[in-house]
Amino acid sequence: MSAIHTAPARQARRQGNILGAVFAVWTMASMMPVGSAADSPPAAAKAPAKTPAKAPAKGKGKAKKPTGTAAELTAMLQAKGSQVQDCAVSEALDKGANSVEIATHVTINGRGQVINIKTNVKVDKGPDGTKVRECIDDLIKKIEFPNSAAPMITIERNWTIKST
Repeated sequence: MSAIHTAPARQARRQGNILGAVFAVWTMASMMPVGSAADSPPAAAKAPAKTPAKAPAKGKGKAKKPTGTAAELTAMLQAKGSQVQDCAVSEALDKGANSVEIATHVTINGRGQVINIKTNVKVDKGPDGTKVRECIDDLIKKIEFPNSAAPMITIERNWTIKST
């Protein structure tokens, strides 16, 4: 009596594995230097590539804590009152005016940078207030305002300077 024996079933080949192996071999071959394998030193003998030292990132690190409130920024502007008076005296009162009225609005961002200055100057007589306004705007631009938690702060200040 003879028995019929069937051959054991083969596992199906996975085509993905074959393609992956072909791709890996092709990638490695494209990375090899031109020339014979004997020309290149073994991988263990190669010196490790030096990585350049990283420069410190700009703007990172310890950030200044926001300290400027609208009241503090206004106080800083008020502290410049004597210099504002000097601008009015040298550019208007010494040139024939009796009184100078100054109103300024300053917008400052959260980093303490002056974004906008709007200064109005009224002179009763003599030259117009253009030189006074320019002097005051230059003065305000030089103030180093602190950082603030608010994205924008607008401060206002009025001065009236009269000759005696």
